[in-house]
Amino acid sequence: MKRRLLVVAAFMLAVCSITSEAHAGRGIPIPIVWGQGEEMTEMGELPPEVSRSVAEEIGTQVTVAFLYERAHVFWLDLWTWNGRHVLHSGGKYWEPDSTGWQNMIGSEPSATYGKPIMYRIPLLPALLVVAIVGYAIRKRFFKTDQEKLEAIMNDRRYQRSLETLLGRHDHEESACAITTLDEQRFSRV
Repeated sequence: MKRRLLVVAAFMLAVCSITSEAHAGRGIPIPIVWGQGEEMTEMGELPPEVSRSVAEEIGTQVTVAFLYERAHVFWLDLWTWNGRHVLHSGGKYWEPDSTGWQNMIGSEPSATYGKPIMYRIPLLPALLVVAIVGYAIRKRFFKTDQEKLEAIMNDRRYQRSLETLLGRHDHEESACAITTLDEQRFSRV
């Protein structure tokens, strides 16, 4: 089992190192396994009349985006924070204050555009919760044949029925009978 985990971990490291590369000052690719930075998710357009007036004021067409900071391992977010709605165009963004948003859309941007699900629920903690719940469900409802056999063999009612069947009432002798039956009849699981 440990060997399988090591193989999977090595495979994930190789794949993720190839897909996440940064270039040093000389253009040398450096694999990034973990880090932190900003992420921007496009959320939608401004209303048409507001979009025209903002484009005239700024000098370019803008859209609404959600900008947040994140800490990540490979491509999985560990934690997200400091999320805010911004206006963006290409690589530039502008962060209007609360009254600016009120003048543009008539409400808070969160009420109109919402927040991305990846900001609210970072992927890595969500996957860990799903894995833990899945493991608990598997252990509770989907037992292996060996686990089912152990449950039967440790059941006091089964042990008493063997004592009755074999006609033994001494505790040590019945334990030997159960062990003998276990080895003879149930070793082909």
